[in-house]
Amino acid sequence: KKDLEISDFVKKYIQNLQNKNGKIPKHINIYFDYLKSQEVSYIGTFKNIIKLIIQGTAFAESAHFFKKNKKLVESPKSRLNNLEVELFMLKKSLRNKKLKKYYMNLIKPIDKNKKYIYFAGPYQPEVLSNLCAGIFENIFLVLDIMSRCIPSDWLIYYKEHPNTFNPSDKGSLERSEEFYDKINSYNNVEIIDYNINTFELIDSSTAVCTIG
Repeated sequence: KKDLEISDFVKKYIQNLQNKNGKIPKHINIYFDYLKSQEVSYIGTFKNIIKLIIQGTAFAESAHFFKKNKKLVESPKSRLNNLEVELFMLKKSLRNKKLKKYYMNLIKPIDKNKKYIYFAGPYQPEVLSNLCAGIFENIFLVLDIMSRCIPSDWLIYYKEHPNTFNPSDKGSLERSEEFYDKINSYNNVEIIDYNINTFELIDSSTAVCTIG
């Protein structure tokens, strides 16, 4: 039955969240720095493969958490070996870069005079926007609902999560050219530059939607 005091630490945190000059949280910057250190290149991959061959571990089972087929995760045959991991990471990196170019060819300018819903695309694959989101991990289910419900003079601006195109991350495992073509097929949904400031989009929007 006592009045609870909000600590100065929590007050400061909330004030930062409400601040118009929003900043990327410290833990996110740390993660971005980590991804930069993991960037993949042809030369780097070649060096790693030579090193694995010299060490005699190229075909040893890797501790990597991705499976390579539909066999049970307990099966040794479902696991990538060290050589396959190197090739997988290179292919994924190249795919992310290619997907970024495709996305940028579809973007349209923003009209802030129009009423719009800002759809902040979720980063996938990730537990928060896949498993925790339930059936709404399916972005097209959400877009179907919104595009049919909003007034005819409203728009939905879809901005992809910037980490989707990070060469060191895994965005292209859940995104494709067909994915963006389908988003582009909605009459009242427009794809916008993923570099646009999120806070500005929120401020000038009529509503905000995201998954997770």
